[in-house]
Amino acid sequence: MTKSKSTWKSLSFVGLGQVVASFTIILSILTLFDKHHWLIELFTHFKLQYLLASVVCSIILALYKNHRFSIVLLFVAVLNAFYVLPWYFSYPENTSENNNTDLTIIHSNVYRDNNDFEGFIELINQESPDLFVMQEVNDKWLSEVNELESVYPHMFKTPRNDNFGIALFSKHPFESVKKIKWNTSNVPSIVATIGINEQFVTVIATHPLPPVNIDYYKSRNSQINNLAELARNHQGPLVIIGDLNITTWSYDYKPLELGTNLRNAKKGFGSLPTWPAQFLLPIFMIPIDHCLVSSHFMVNDIRVGNNIGSDHLPLIVKLGLKRIETQGDLITSNLIN
Repeated sequence: MTKSKSTWKSLSFVGLGQVVASFTIILSILTLFDKHHWLIELFTHFKLQYLLASVVCSIILALYKNHRFSIVLLFVAVLNAFYVLPWYFSYPENTSENNNTDLTIIHSNVYRDNNDFEGFIELINQESPDLFVMQEVNDKWLSEVNELESVYPHMFKTPRNDNFGIALFSKHPFESVKKIKWNTSNVPSIVATIGINEQFVTVIATHPLPPVNIDYYKSRNSQINNLAELARNHQGPLVIIGDLNITTWSYDYKPLELGTNLRNAKKGFGSLPTWPAQFLLPIFMIPIDHCLVSSHFMVNDIRVGNNIGSDHLPLIVKLGLKRIETQGDLITSNLIN
């Protein structure tokens, strides 16, 4: 009786491992074709989970003498590692001369139904960024954190009652600032130009629609393509930051870096998962909040902040501007005014 019971438990454990392994193999291969359908694209964002699942299941099934499954999983692990591990390798464009940080930015999707206003205020006071971006911000949020305006007197606010309100606060005066919309989604972004160390730095805070249906998927991709086109035509220092509702592993992310002079600031620092923050452990989260910078910048640091009650973790970025010779005037940008 004891032997039969033990065998049943062993078979159940192995069976569970085989089920998880099967899904991992299928999804890992299926997502190689994500450009062909929006539903497939949704599953590309879990490459980190596929990598961990394939390694763990391979070890477990090998211990239970299921060598065929184990070998297939090893190949799948290598496949997923190809996407995930390069983000953890050192990158030559990181760390500026003498570790000078010229611009610190915090991006936070605060989640409009979140009431931890003090947690957000504490984050800003502790990190003391040069500027910060708030997304999913409404009138209540702006009212509750207005004490920050004494330190960040330059601001541009577009509160909304849905999930697409956005605001930008800065210690530095704006040379220019405006709200723009790229497609029929009616979702606003903020474009601001700020003088930093005798250069004009353009910051774009943006939040495309989440790809939960075909129309939102097309809208998100349209916004990403418009951002990419803007970056291609921009010559000065440029930062694009926001909840982009996409991971770097998606085929639809590629336009942001290909031919744009932009790179993701996370390179060399890890994938930095940010959502959903309720799980608290990166193993259950995906990296959909991003900061992309032009070649004018070195990245001294990028990391996620502590949970402030939102479903997203904040993103904290420290950038160094590459020094260039000037004639005493600010180097201008050619962004459309």
